[in-house]
Amino acid sequence: MRGSKYLIIAFMSITLIALEIIWTRIFSAEFFYTFAFLILSLAILGLGLGALTLRLIPSIGHRDSLGLILSLAGLMAIIGPPLVFRLGMRFSELFSSWGMVGKLVITVALLSSAFYFGGIGLAILFKKFHYDMPRLYMADLIGAGIGVAVAVLLMNRWGTPVATFLCSIPIFLASLMAARKWLRLLPLLLAAGALVMTSYSENLLEMQREERAPIVYRHWDAMSKIKVYDFPAGYRGINIDNVANSPVYPFDGSWNKPDSELFEFGIDVGNLIKRFDS
Repeated sequence: MRGSKYLIIAFMSITLIALEIIWTRIFSAEFFYTFAFLILSLAILGLGLGALTLRLIPSIGHRDSLGLILSLAGLMAIIGPPLVFRLGMRFSELFSSWGMVGKLVITVALLSSAFYFGGIGLAILFKKFHYDMPRLYMADLIGAGIGVAVAVLLMNRWGTPVATFLCSIPIFLASLMAARKWLRLLPLLLAAGALVMTSYSENLLEMQREERAPIVYRHWDAMSKIKVYDFPAGYRGINIDNVANSPVYPFDGSWNKPDSELFEFGIDVGNLIKRFDS
């Protein structure tokens, strides 16, 4: 592993930083935008607890355990988000029952577990090759930088749900490089499972909600989740991240008058206009 330690760390960092970015995009859109801060906190918590675990239980840092630990990190990266969606978490009802509080605890455990195992893996390598720390840290930084670009490219090219599973592939490569003998089969099987899950990503990573009208278009990239509704009376609506809505009125082909004069709006803003001089 001496010659491959830089690549192992770089591949780990690609996945770990990509998870932070992609999970922020997914959970902030499907739950609440404040989930962005929660994901960052969970990443730091998981990595720190992983390093602390190695300090308290040095026996887990055996050479042969690294491949298995990295496979566990990749496994939690691909099953964590779908499991959270199946919990039925409702943040607006968080303190309404102990059951919902329990679901929050499970959510925190699931989403921090990938970083937890990743933290153990990084700590093992940093401890074993501490004499080469500057180069190891450089490999970590380079991997993280590549991970940012990979996350954005995957979301823009194949969509955020698919990117959620594809970003786990680098850590499976790291596991394959670190594992010995028959244990190399585990990351290969998990990577194949991640690829299979991309076919079901839309259903696995979406909250069930009652839509206000039929959806005629969907798109989810690094910027936002877009849905276009087909409303009655010939107009449509654009929804961004399941929160912001904007109506789209049809154009009748006449440029001689503003489109707003063609419709009656449900809200009378005349009173508000009269309250101001300009």
